[in-house]
Amino acid sequence: MATFALTGAAVFDGETLREGAAVVIAEGLIEAVCRHEELPGGMDRHHLDGGLVAPGFIDIQVNGGRGSSSTRPRRSRASASSARPIAASARRPSCPR
Repeated sequence: MATFALTGAAVFDGETLREGAAVVIAEGLIEAVCRHEELPGGMDRHHLDGGLVAPGFIDIQVNGGRGSSSTRPRRSRASASSARPIAASARRPSCPR
């Protein structure tokens, strides 16, 4: 897999909303979050044209999980503070040179 950067969107890292940031992807994993100006000159870039990049998970289980049912939906208590430990565990220090 190639190394490339996602640019052109705000990036929420679990603590801070970063404008002008880039997310570097290497071998299918996040390698770094840095300012787009710090990216190496020859790196492939995929411009996102706005929007927000944020840590997240997809839960495809839609019924019967943790005592919930499709007829009685459970209210989520997720918040930005619950995303912080998840984002911190995957944080990479700096942009590649």
